Amino acid sequence: MSRIIAFIFLVLLMQGCSSFEVVTTKSIPVEKVIYIKGEAQNSLFVKANNWMVNNFKNAKSVVQFTDKESGNVSGRYLLGMVMPASDYAPASYAYAIINIKVKDGAAKISITPESFVYVKNNMFTYYTEEQSQKDVNSLIDSFSTSIKIAEDNNW
Repeated sequence: MSRIIAFIFLVLLMQGCSSFEVVTTKSIPVEKVIYIKGEAQNSLFVKANNWMVNNFKNAKSVVQFTDKESGNVSGRYLLGMVMPASDYAPASYAYAIINIKVKDGAAKISITPESFVYVKNNMFTYYTEEQSQKDVNSLIDSFSTSIKIAEDNNW
């Protein structure tokens, strides 16, 4: 009798764990070109650089390269913590590479989320692919709004 109860318990336990699914995200870049009539490359570069500095608030987010002459700014951005550290594994994080290129009258932003692994339907998973997509789109919208704002030279 105790073997039957143990077997039933084991079957129920396995069915409960079967709803977990290990997911590896795709690394698909999201790009947007913004046209700003009459803006010089120098002005757009300063705005792009300022946007990066203002959005990279976490020490794990870093601006890796800037070149004013070519109009390039790029960095690695922390999207979020996927899973916290435990006795069995270190914390895991989701990052994205952000590349911004500017020229006279236009700016192009490209955000490529790095692949990360998470467990679906796990209470210890803090960050998922869906949240990553929302955050990438939010960053693109934020950049688009920021780059269009006129500079205030009367400070």
